[in-house]
Amino acid sequence: MFYIIDLYVLNLMNSIENPILDIIMLLFSFLGNDGLIWIAVISVMLIFTNSRKYAGVIALAVPTTMLIGNKILKNFFDRPRPFHTFPDLRVLVETSGTHSFPSSHTAVAFTVFGIFLFFKLPYRLFIFILSFGIAFSRIYLNVHYFWDIIGGVFLGMGTAYLFFLIYRKINFLYIKSAITKAVFAIKNIISD
Repeated sequence: MFYIIDLYVLNLMNSIENPILDIIMLLFSFLGNDGLIWIAVISVMLIFTNSRKYAGVIALAVPTTMLIGNKILKNFFDRPRPFHTFPDLRVLVETSGTHSFPSSHTAVAFTVFGIFLFFKLPYRLFIFILSFGIAFSRIYLNVHYFWDIIGGVFLGMGTAYLFFLIYRKINFLYIKSAITKAVFAIKNIISD
């Protein structure tokens, strides 16, 4: 069943090919290359004091996503890319040569979107559109199957949620520690 959906979406994408979409999809795919757009997002976030901590969360979550996706899941599933299985497919971009599942471009994009979503950061709609465009471009350009994209979305959102929970736990422990210290300080002042 999964394979049937993959083939249906692959055929659908090949039926809508046109020069204008080619340019748009190449642009979205390029933005995801080497995390260029996400480095720019983190850089902008570092400028503003109130978003620096979230830039730090993204800077930790993205390499975690890449490690899980590229080193563990891709090697475990060992799924060939569509253009390897169907050599007649038109391919407009080069790939890293790694396996197809999950899509790293998508996983990283949705890690960043997940951080924006879970922390309720401004511009999350813009980040979603960017992430969706990157994910869609990978299917359109015949370098991933539909389920590779879905796997990337789940990996990215799952990693983002994990880092959201870790951040909340660390923040809670910090606040709890600060309150405990304040209570003891007040108690010592009263005792004296």
